[in-house]
Amino acid sequence: MLFFFCITAFIINQILQFIGIDNTFTSSYLDDLLFSPITFSIIVYVIKKKKNQTNYKMPLAHIILSTIIISLIFEVFAPLFLDYIYADYNDIIFYCLGSYCFYIYQSKLTKTI
Repeated sequence: MLFFFCITAFIINQILQFIGIDNTFTSSYLDDLLFSPITFSIIVYVIKKKKNQTNYKMPLAHIILSTIIISLIFEVFAPLFLDYIYADYNDIIFYCLGSYCFYIYQSKLTKTI
């Protein structure tokens, strides 16, 4: 459910930006907020299918480490090598918020099943 909500929000945001309707938050931070829940949902889905573990949930340590790696790649290393990418350390806050949302959602989901 979280995956579909995030994908839908991402697609709507991209369409609105394409037609020129956006604001600072949606154009600068919404994608960063949605990145972790989308990515982690795909990873969990693949692991569940490949390993036939229907109750698998991503460990908190993996979520934290992945968030650190994502932040380093996109906000430290990529701007050093790619001229069209700019470091915005506020993005890290939104990667962390997205990861936290994923963790909370995953925790509540596994409790209700």
